[in-house]
Amino acid sequence: MSSINRLYPTEFVYASIFLKGQKGAESGMTEQAPTVPRQRHRPPDATENNNAHHGTAAETSPTYSSFKEPVDSKEVQSESEDEVDPFSSEFRWDSLTLGQKVTLVLGCLTLAPLRAIFCIVIYGIIWLVSFIGVLGLTDEELSSSRLSKSRFGFRSKMQDFNFNLFRLMVWSFGFMDYQVTGVQASPEEAPIIVTAPHSTCVDIIPVIDSNSRPVAKKGMLGPIGKFMQLTIVNRSSKESRQMALESIKRRAEQTQEGLFPQTIIFPEGTCTNAKALIKFKVGAFHAGTPVQPMVVRPCQYREKDGTYRKKGIDTMTWTWNQNLSLFSLFYLTLAQPRSYFEIEYLPVYHPSEEEKKDPDLFGANVRAVMAKSLKVPELDIYLPRSYLGTKN
Repeated sequence: MSSINRLYPTEFVYASIFLKGQKGAESGMTEQAPTVPRQRHRPPDATENNNAHHGTAAETSPTYSSFKEPVDSKEVQSESEDEVDPFSSEFRWDSLTLGQKVTLVLGCLTLAPLRAIFCIVIYGIIWLVSFIGVLGLTDEELSSSRLSKSRFGFRSKMQDFNFNLFRLMVWSFGFMDYQVTGVQASPEEAPIIVTAPHSTCVDIIPVIDSNSRPVAKKGMLGPIGKFMQLTIVNRSSKESRQMALESIKRRAEQTQEGLFPQTIIFPEGTCTNAKALIKFKVGAFHAGTPVQPMVVRPCQYREKDGTYRKKGIDTMTWTWNQNLSLFSLFYLTLAQPRSYFEIEYLPVYHPSEEEKKDPDLFGANVRAVMAKSLKVPELDIYLPRSYLGTKN
């Protein structure tokens, strides 16, 4: 299989339509107080500030502001850039314990097939509900505002029904109790959520937990993408890159007006192994609106003291160069009785006037904040060197 075939369908959009960012010099932030892990599977009301539901934690939750405090690169980088290859991953059978091997073998024969059938059935129901939901709706109606109860009646309930089915699907994958820390901001405060690293075959989890809408190319997911009102970009014209940026900017403005849920974007634009954060594309930062960084930690469990420990078998990491296909990784993930995943909502990042005028700088500074939280280095590359030919 060629490396290009290892991308998500959305990666072809991200890799081609988002302009490339440049590394900024500083990232300002105020220190975030340690948060206690919480499990949250019910999304916030998109019309309310989510902070109102979390008492004192919300009251003391800080926000980012630009150029306050430089990031110490020594804190972030555990390895030198030359030693980090963010595009390679290998699943090694001989590295597993006997118990892990037995778990995977038995799971592949029993649990995984049942879960796979269940997921196919659930997806089919979601497709059918979406197909019925878009009947009689024009593209203008779908792009003008969310399907509210007052205007569209039962269709908004059908959307909620679909999202609940997606949550059920995630639960059936084995993520019964994934961890969520931090406080999700309201759509009006942060219309865009930027998420990194983009490293697993189950990156639908951040989308479902945040009740947000990802960016998708026109026609992707068929009636599902259309009915769930994803941010649609058109790649058919020569001006597609600029059109995509304007589409994201327009949706962000509509979100701040209370017309849509938040938009979620993986700004790396391709899959990595989570050992570093590569350059961010500027699609998420072109609008100049505040963004909420979200970091994800697959196969990690957060203890009460804030420390992390690896838990479970890593069958989720999916990137350019690896020895297993996407189907194999997904099937092995289904074979595990329980999988671990942690999501952390960082404080909202409010761009300075300089950052609003320079999306490259804005994106680079947000990346620095996220890299510091993840304790990984930043690499000024976009795609694997083997694909690009030379280091970008």
